[in-house]
Amino acid sequence: MPGGFSRPWAFLSAAALLYVPANVLPIMRTNALTEHRSDTIMSGVVHLWEGGSWDLSLVVFVASIVFPVAKMAALAVLLISARRGSARYVRHRAKAFRVMELVGHWSMLDVFVVALLVTLVKFGAFADIEPASGLLAFAGVVVLTMLASASFDARLIWDAEVKATIAGTRTEEPSA
Repeated sequence: MPGGFSRPWAFLSAAALLYVPANVLPIMRTNALTEHRSDTIMSGVVHLWEGGSWDLSLVVFVASIVFPVAKMAALAVLLISARRGSARYVRHRAKAFRVMELVGHWSMLDVFVVALLVTLVKFGAFADIEPASGLLAFAGVVVLTMLASASFDARLIWDAEVKATIAGTRTEEPSA
């Protein structure tokens, strides 16, 4: 398949590059009567935790830090193993791809949380929340990882196993 590896690698590389500003730049600015804050994803997680919203803090941490890193790492492993023609653990890699696709959409949750906060606070008279540049970078990471996984042809996972089976050199995978 032409571009079978280059397109997902391009999207994945761009997402990895954007991941740094997404986590370093503030995602939102809050102006209240007594407090003016600029929060990154991690400082927002800490602020929510310290404010007693540990459940929301945990959701934001998992959706905004854990899922994007795990998705990028999983996709990189899938691309590398498919490129190398590895016939080992094909079923595990195929399952990892399906899980990555399912979980990957939850990364956008953080963008929705900020949008919800902005909408709720706009109705209040004593505070103002506005999205910041880190949110745009984070949305870019989410969209680029979605494009990377969408452009990855999952059939590449099975190619090495099919070739090994045809050649009669396929060995059984160890049971896990």
